[in-house]
Amino acid sequence: MKIQCNQCQTQYRIDESKIPERGAHVICKKCNEKIIIPSQIKNLKNKTDSLSRIENVLERIAVSLETIVNTINDHHNENDSELAGQISQPEPEKDSKIQINTDQRNEMIIHYLEKKSIQIRRLPEAQASDELINSFALYLGDNYDAIEKLYRTIKRTMQKGESFKLHIANEPQKSISAMCQFAYRLYQSAFLADYKYLKSPQFLITARSSSLPNVQNFFSGQWLERYILQKMIEVVDNFFNKHATHLKWSYLINPQIILPNEDDFELDILFEVEKHIYWVEAKTGDYQSYIDKYTKMSKILGVDNQHAFMVLTSIDENLCDSLSSMFSMNVCSLNSFMESFDHVLSQDIQNQH
Repeated sequence: MKIQCNQCQTQYRIDESKIPERGAHVICKKCNEKIIIPSQIKNLKNKTDSLSRIENVLERIAVSLETIVNTINDHHNENDSELAGQISQPEPEKDSKIQINTDQRNEMIIHYLEKKSIQIRRLPEAQASDELINSFALYLGDNYDAIEKLYRTIKRTMQKGESFKLHIANEPQKSISAMCQFAYRLYQSAFLADYKYLKSPQFLITARSSSLPNVQNFFSGQWLERYILQKMIEVVDNFFNKHATHLKWSYLINPQIILPNEDDFELDILFEVEKHIYWVEAKTGDYQSYIDKYTKMSKILGVDNQHAFMVLTSIDENLCDSLSSMFSMNVCSLNSFMESFDHVLSQDIQNQH
């Protein structure tokens, strides 16, 4: 065991077996400073705690991997929807609500872009964890008002992987339940490095954000894109239930494109239904600096303000109509997007027939 004098930095090597359990001290031969040797019980406890924390992390990683493997096995014989922009829907059953021509459908979006002299540089590849991420996105989006306080805290502390305490005693019971459930699910999948909830009278969430790149990407905005895409598919599905009309659809998510002037750009979602193109950009933070850029992009894409959507998590509902009238986009809140998209889609299908 090595020890070092705090005064002159001289190092010594001693036999650990000779150190009593309560600890000891020696005198530095060079400067006569006292060197404290800590208790072996304390050292053993620290080592045990470290091993316990490592074991805990490994256990949660194992749970995450098991979840991913189960997801893959459950869908092994199906053609899942790939949220990376490549359309691959399950084979329609006899009573299938939506008819999909998988390989040819997203070619329509690509052909549409080519007519605008826009090339696709890259499409993100599908990942084994997509199903898990989609489920997180759906829960967060459907319960956003209840979870927002927790979400904002995680987003603020995730870059450095900081620990945080969140007092939720004054929150409604629905919010407390939703935040605790979401935090526990994140912890199980290592999206939170630590998590503990102290019940009444504390009503306190203590946790540590993960600084892993894929986790930061999720909370920075990926979740909102995934959520919106699932909701657009839900709107198309509901359209069939209401009108008994089969619709063919496809999408690209996060395609990196090359514009006619050779500038690079990444779109959030391009969604196509019966050859009608819908462009969606989603923002979880400040949107003001993007308005001008998106206005120019809508002209390049040839998408009018009814078919170009900007979905914002933090926007006053009363501002949506004002912003929509000022800019070439259909500005929506998280709560109003489905209704807006359904309205435009219904008009397109009715006019088509």
